[in-house]
Amino acid sequence: MIKLKHRNIPLTVRVLVFVAVAIVISLSVSSVLITNSVRHHFAEQDASALTRVANTIAQDLRDLSIRADTPQFSAPTFSQAGVLVHVETDEDVVIYHSGTADFMPVNIAATVNTSISESSMSVWRENESTYRGARLFVATEQGDFYITVAMNMNFHLQFLADFRRSLLWILAGTGIATLLAAWFGIYQGHLPLRKLVNKMQQVKTSQLHLRLNPDDVPNELRELVQSFNEMVERLEDGFDRLSYFSSDIAHELRTPLSNLITQTQVTLTQYRSETAYREALYSSLEELERMAKMIGDMLWLAKSDNQQIKLELETVDLSHEISELIDFFSAVSQDENVDIQLTGKPVFVQADRSLLKRAISNLLSNAIRYTGEHKTVTISMNEDIEQDRIIINVSNPGAAINKDHLPRLFDRFYRAEPARDRHKDGAGLGLAIVRSIMLCHGGNITVHSASDMTTFTIELPRQPLT
Repeated sequence: MIKLKHRNIPLTVRVLVFVAVAIVISLSVSSVLITNSVRHHFAEQDASALTRVANTIAQDLRDLSIRADTPQFSAPTFSQAGVLVHVETDEDVVIYHSGTADFMPVNIAATVNTSISESSMSVWRENESTYRGARLFVATEQGDFYITVAMNMNFHLQFLADFRRSLLWILAGTGIATLLAAWFGIYQGHLPLRKLVNKMQQVKTSQLHLRLNPDDVPNELRELVQSFNEMVERLEDGFDRLSYFSSDIAHELRTPLSNLITQTQVTLTQYRSETAYREALYSSLEELERMAKMIGDMLWLAKSDNQQIKLELETVDLSHEISELIDFFSAVSQDENVDIQLTGKPVFVQADRSLLKRAISNLLSNAIRYTGEHKTVTISMNEDIEQDRIIINVSNPGAAINKDHLPRLFDRFYRAEPARDRHKDGAGLGLAIVRSIMLCHGGNITVHSASDMTTFTIELPRQPLT
């Protein structure tokens, strides 16, 4: 099946087409109504005139003495300009006839009435003339009579033809004037939009701080301006993050590379023993493994941003998995003189086991790292039955994080300054990975830090959307 290419029709053209169609329909209906009104008016006039003539004839017939054998009739007194009269008895004897028109068509086609109205009149054409008339029945003491009255319609028809022609020109001129007025109105109506476009064009990558004022545009465009400002704000935030990301990644990669280069140069300055070379290689290997882990984390985050992470959902016993993680970190916690405590009843959730363990592992590692000696890291599990969600809290005592750092704590390569002073081995990607894992599961992670206690809260749906 061949698909036709859709061409974007300009908004002005679309509106003008709709306006033109509306004008044509409205003016056409108006023309028909006006013409029918004039035609109806002429018909009523003709009916009134014919009624007066017919009533005069009927009255004269009632006052006239006619011999039954030889009826005679003349009516010069009721003649009216343009009105034709035909009178005959019930025995088809014509007693009066005016004009040259043949009344036979109306006499045959017309219904015999006692009064004349628009619906009772007949129309016929004869010798390039059009007539309209009616046939009446009159009963008198002298006998029954049939009166046929008619009028020549040529004047009316000519007037209607001229009237239609004039009306057509008037309506055409009115339609064109209305269409031009509509175009001018649309052009003026689009003026704020054109100004808005000019202001939008001023926003560039180097001027993402610019915002449009919603009060400077009509109400219909305020929502557009607000949406544009929100979009620019997101772009500015994205560019800032990208700028920080580029700067941070350059910093994070420069340090291990500088260490490798310096160590290699020092090692090569003079001949050394096999043990010294081995120690240099082990030191280089540690830096390379650190770089490899950081690059792997960056690639995982990139895949997460592009929604390329496919979850392998299964029923996970959180109590069991967290207990295994506690056992895994027991050696590290003992070295740091930190205890780990798990509280809460066993809960189950549908999740990707490996990703969920990775997220909790990052939080647990982070908590152990920043907990003072002889303190306890607490992991608690709860259920929000109303929301059908699982809540996991990882709390560690220690210096509170400045509230200025909290909004950016989950950004890549971002680390609060106190953390940088004490621990320089992390790359600042752990919390960013945790947030991405939660978002993949349809969950969320928040942090609260005050009164020498920092708590990371994970909220997971019991059944994530896939």
